[in-house]
Amino acid sequence: MAFDDTRNEHGSGNGSKGNSKAKRAKAPSRKGHDGQEAVQDITALKKFMPKAIKFEKDDMDRAADKSEFYKKGGEETGFNVAQLKQAAKAYAKEEVEAAQRKAAQMTLILEECGQ
Repeated sequence: MAFDDTRNEHGSGNGSKGNSKAKRAKAPSRKGHDGQEAVQDITALKKFMPKAIKFEKDDMDRAADKSEFYKKGGEETGFNVAQLKQAAKAYAKEEVEAAQRKAAQMTLILEECGQ
């Protein structure tokens, strides 16, 4: 994917679109660790963006696959999909004890305050 940007790596335009004398305003840069504005590198941006777009598309594909995976798991096991996801995340992040505490608290609240 090519990006049509009329600025060179120093932010100055060559005016290939519209009015040839028009200049684009420079967008604010992100701040570096030293608090100074980072130098915007359009060449690096053009190299980075196709990779980022592919990453996002792949992530969307994985999300669809993941959704189908859990839906099938819910159908096969008889468990709620949201609960299966939460349990899998707790094990993956090694935060099982925290998830168990939350579940125990929720159970207590629902048992004690139920109508």
